[in-house]
Amino acid sequence: MYARIGKQEEHRIVGAGKNVFVALNRKLKLRIEHRRDGSIKGELVMVVPGRVPPDGSIGGEEVAALQFPQR
Repeated sequence: MYARIGKQEEHRIVGAGKNVFVALNRKLKLRIEHRRDGSIKGELVMVVPGRVPPDGSIGGEEVAALQFPQR
């Protein structure tokens, strides 16, 4: 399977546990929890490219996490 966030490149993902998927390049992890009441909860953790600051120095990669709202 593949996952894409916004306009970024696709990540090939594999199952890594119950309701957990990780990218083979280790830059993406997705957890989806299907709850008994029919709601869904989860999180996305990904490595995002660094930004180039105004002074021109090189910024490193950063880790971003997003919690899915319970629905």
